[in-house]
Amino acid sequence: MRHIIFGVDYFLIFAAIFIADKTFFGLSLFYPIWLCVLIRRTKFTKIELFSQVLLLLFYPLLMRGAYSSVDIEYYNFYFQALGFINVIVFITEFIQKYSKKKIIVASIGLLILFSIGTILFTILTGGRGRFIFGPNVTYRVISLFFGFVLVCYYNQKYKILNIDKWLIFSCVTFTLGMFFTGSRGALVVVILYFALMLIISYRQPKVMLSTALLFLVLIGVVFYYWDFFEVYFHRIIYFNLDNNSESYRFDKWKELSNFMENEKFYFGLTEENNLINYYPHNILLELIFYFGIYSGLAFFIGCVFYVLSFMKNINLNILMLGVLFGSMVSGNLQYNYMVLSILSYSTVLSLNLLGNNIGKKN
Repeated sequence: MRHIIFGVDYFLIFAAIFIADKTFFGLSLFYPIWLCVLIRRTKFTKIELFSQVLLLLFYPLLMRGAYSSVDIEYYNFYFQALGFINVIVFITEFIQKYSKKKIIVASIGLLILFSIGTILFTILTGGRGRFIFGPNVTYRVISLFFGFVLVCYYNQKYKILNIDKWLIFSCVTFTLGMFFTGSRGALVVVILYFALMLIISYRQPKVMLSTALLFLVLIGVVFYYWDFFEVYFHRIIYFNLDNNSESYRFDKWKELSNFMENEKFYFGLTEENNLINYYPHNILLELIFYFGIYSGLAFFIGCVFYVLSFMKNINLNILMLGVLFGSMVSGNLQYNYMVLSILSYSTVLSLNLLGNNIGKKN
């Protein structure tokens, strides 16, 4: 029974992150997932409640043009962002509640499944690797499972399952799965995770050396057998501005300079625009275009507080690294709603830490 409950909790976390804009008879599937999370929660914290209040204060700025929009469902992301704040605390409780052995076994199993599925899809079809989801979501999924392995390593070091060996094995599986998605974002996430591994293992020279050597070996193998790997990795290395997807990403940055001269720059577009169908694949740009520069500034301030509270909320940040970076290069707000939740939570957490420090000094 305990294994079943563990599986349900793991699934709830996974579903809350990747349910995106999926609906059932017009109802977002996020809400039943969110209700299940609330049922499984043991307690509610002041920080999460204040985080939701902070996001509510942001509500008028984001929802100003919602009711004049043709695609009103687009604004559903905002309510999902409010609910995901409860999921954030559920994730931290999940890591504390269950044994690291159980988490790492489940995560490595899922990591192997998704990575092998991605590799086989590429080999069999010749297209970009994917498994269940599209390539840009698949690499986020793979990074989440690897993030769980890394969290277990960070919290318990060598006490379980010879985790140093399993960590290296996971690195290889993770890297191959990410590369075969053919996504440039995935390549950057791999580099970020390797850098993070070096940072959190600074007291373990053996692991640091193994991580660095493994990264160099993987790069060496790719270049040595480049004729084979080029077919699968060409999107990572080569840019084709004649490609609609790639050119559109760059064009949106160019459009930003023109948009700054528009009278709607301060509060954003209020009507449905091509951004819904051809979104800029960047959460910051989308906030600025739709809701104006004030939303962009609020996002930037949230990023500052996120950095300030990074180590205090390290488990969540390790897990969500791939998802957070992915929001800057793919997907629209309906896929990236959890980013606003994390920034709001980080802001309140930072202010709480600052208040505690001031109180101690006084």
